[in-house]
Amino acid sequence: MCRTDWVEIKTVEYGNMRVVYDYALDPYERPNDVFQIWEPADRHEGGVTVRNPEAHDPRREHMWWKSVNGTPADLAKEYAKQGRANPSKEAYDSMQKELLHYIAGDMYIARVRVIIEGEEVLDESLSFDHSSYLFDNTPEEEALARVLEYFGNVDDLMKRAREEAKKRAARLREIADAIEAVAGEEK
Repeated sequence: MCRTDWVEIKTVEYGNMRVVYDYALDPYERPNDVFQIWEPADRHEGGVTVRNPEAHDPRREHMWWKSVNGTPADLAKEYAKQGRANPSKEAYDSMQKELLHYIAGDMYIARVRVIIEGEEVLDESLSFDHSSYLFDNTPEEEALARVLEYFGNVDDLMKRAREEAKKRAARLREIADAIEAVAGEEK
């Protein structure tokens, strides 16, 4: 696995057991490739294209983009049906935030580990994308929320950790028996 700098979010201790929640930036992944969801456009088309506000040089950067999932005009119609105050502006702003998310967002790894008597018994992780353009929370807050949602609460984790520890102990007994059998044959 790649070198990752983990940032601890929270640790919960129960006697000789610890549950550690942490996250890290995944240096090798990005949110879904922008070119899978958006197509660069040569020029502005009203109701169709969205401008990348971070692009300042049209000779080097794509200024205008089209979403393969719909247009600002389509989204504005949906927003109008919902009774929004300014559906065109809200639709354009929403799509612009989404575009920026795919251009500038990051992928993170959220992880939870259960450690018993100093031995890591359970280590589970998931990846998620995050950018300040789409989310109001921090990557740390998002990581904790996703880990808790996906892997369950501390009691669920402890049960899984106990089961994993039992499996490992059984496997170690099998290995010890195999070693004993070989050692007995050599005598």
